[in-house]
Amino acid sequence: MMRCYMWVFPELRRFASVRESKIALHKAAGRVYLAGYFIGCSLLAVLAGGWRVIQSHTGLPELVLMGLGVAVAGVGGCFGVWLGRKRICLLLRNQLNDQGIPVCTRCGYDLRCLRDNRCPECGDIFEPLA
Repeated sequence: MMRCYMWVFPELRRFASVRESKIALHKAAGRVYLAGYFIGCSLLAVLAGGWRVIQSHTGLPELVLMGLGVAVAGVGGCFGVWLGRKRICLLLRNQLNDQGIPVCTRCGYDLRCLRDNRCPECGDIFEPLA
């Protein structure tokens, strides 16, 4: 399972061990996944509130509307998590920098052994780690 996460978040490969990667991902992703869950539940609640209105205007059976509600909530939750991917990457990069592993917070480029304080990948200026 961790391999899948390392494919989505390549920053996890730079941590010293798989255990540290899991801890870092848990710290970074906890709130973002909670936000995705909240978005999905909110969409489901909105759809449930307008259930009778939708049914009276469309004439769709209740089973179809239930399936539609679950699909909308699932897609909404996934969309919320997808929106949070950049935030998770930023939090993982900040954790790496806090541990003394210099990476660009904008693009994730490895900043070790650079002479100037500009990322060669994205051009972002960074403060060298002490």
